[in-house]
Amino acid sequence: MALHVLGIYYFGHDPAACLLKDGKLVAFVEEERFTRKKHAYKTFPLNTIRFCLNEAKLRMEDIDYITVGWDANKYPEQMRKFYDKSEFKKMKDPATLKWEANSLAYYTPASMKQEIRNNLENGGFSHVPEIRFFNHHLSHAATAFYPSGYRKASILTVDGHGEENCLVGWEGEGGRIKKLFEINMPHSLGWFYAAFTKYLGFEPYDGEGKVMGLAPYGKPDREMKAEMDRIVAVTDEGYRVDPAYIFYGKHSYADRFTDKMVEAFGKPRASGEAINDRHRDIAYAAQEKLEEAMLAVTRRIYNMTKNKNLCIAGGIALNCKMNGYLLRSGYVDSMFPQPISGDGGSALGSALLLSKELLGENRFIMKNVYFGPSYSDDDVERELKGTKGITYKKFRNVEEETARIIADGKIVGWFQGRMEFGPRALGDRSILTDPRKAEMKDIVNNKVKFRETWRPFCPSMTAESAGDYLDNPHTSPYMILSFFVKKDKRGVIPAVVHVDGTARPQTLEKEQNPGFYRLMKEFEKLTGVPVLLNTSFNIRGEPIVCTPKDALNCYLKTGMDVLVMHDYIVRKVR
Repeated sequence: MALHVLGIYYFGHDPAACLLKDGKLVAFVEEERFTRKKHAYKTFPLNTIRFCLNEAKLRMEDIDYITVGWDANKYPEQMRKFYDKSEFKKMKDPATLKWEANSLAYYTPASMKQEIRNNLENGGFSHVPEIRFFNHHLSHAATAFYPSGYRKASILTVDGHGEENCLVGWEGEGGRIKKLFEINMPHSLGWFYAAFTKYLGFEPYDGEGKVMGLAPYGKPDREMKAEMDRIVAVTDEGYRVDPAYIFYGKHSYADRFTDKMVEAFGKPRASGEAINDRHRDIAYAAQEKLEEAMLAVTRRIYNMTKNKNLCIAGGIALNCKMNGYLLRSGYVDSMFPQPISGDGGSALGSALLLSKELLGENRFIMKNVYFGPSYSDDDVERELKGTKGITYKKFRNVEEETARIIADGKIVGWFQGRMEFGPRALGDRSILTDPRKAEMKDIVNNKVKFRETWRPFCPSMTAESAGDYLDNPHTSPYMILSFFVKKDKRGVIPAVVHVDGTARPQTLEKEQNPGFYRLMKEFEKLTGVPVLLNTSFNIRGEPIVCTPKDALNCYLKTGMDVLVMHDYIVRKVR
């Protein structure tokens, strides 16, 4: 009998579910893609669970276990003792004490199991499989190491927090993951970066990428650097965070930082306020401090393992600028950042851990992220026939025709195959255009994405061409590593080169996505450039499109010129 494990995450940002059959991934997607609410905060992933079951042609009665990447078993005693013994106990303000009490009440095995049962029963499932809980950071470590392809590696998991942990160093070998060290609350780089995300007028757990994108526009400032050093002190053990700036104290301006941060850096930026040089310099200083702290823990784990294979997961691992910095540090030769590093990824990690426990070895190499819904040609044509204001035509070689359209300077919505999981569009739900024209960055930001003009775009390129365009390239199929673009190529693909000379590419091999690869090769035939500007098929504030209807709705309300769905090329009636 096959072992079927349903991994879920549901009590924060980016709820998700995945299904493993005998340790192999069958389906994986985030709930936001179905609800159409960005991040689907605290939404139980019923739609995602139904999709996983349908994809595997199973009923809930066929599922052996449900797993959760959060160790509720620690809360009745261990977490209570941790909070009581905190070295910062005297600093805790009423809001912190209330947060701790709520955590102790909520994260218990009984309450979480009951919540899962209630949600499943309300969703029409009469059967609830056995529910198992797993350590949050160990779940992240499993997502980073087990699919990496490395037989042995150093592993770093880093986020806001999971139980008491904020950062954990591990060593992976074969099917074993061994903890080497941990850095616990309140020493959280996730909270540190979220604090500056909020301070700069963006939403935490959504706008961190904006801070990262803004940072290269700033410049070093000695006074700001000194203040950052007071907040995060780099040590031989890694780093320490002074929670008086972030967590413990009076919060007159926002819940993510205290008044002490305002005393240090001045008035925070209001949402919608124009960004000035001070804001850019603060973003630069926050990103620099994050990189310094992560370099310290990378050095520490290398000194312990002497292994230059690095796996990394947790929300902070989505910072591709930091990842590129670590890859160039001298302590890393090869790197696997998990493409769904945020909390939703813990659904996969917990399912992998239970599969390992019950099956033994369960390693596999993650070759792509296309594990979401797909739709038939009939589904697409039915939606096209029912949509007003468009014309469409089916092509025998849609990649060749689309390459011509892109080379002609048009912006194309590209909808194919199974939807990607994770925050990056990787060629099945993408918006594409010509990277050779510098003005395309502003055009796409203004006419299609409706977002800040300084936000960068990523290049998708054929894997074999990476060495022609990037300095010291490394396999990077998920847009989660940054590289310096070769100086002689920056003028060739200016729309995808950031202000600091870097890019965060998708390097695509043919077998990973044959149709998208063919499109790049057809574009190369026309232009000599095997690179496309690729951004997610959505607008600001919305999730990536999932269904043909979602794609049409997005296309019709933006400045995209053409929509390509399967073999159909769609145009607006002018």
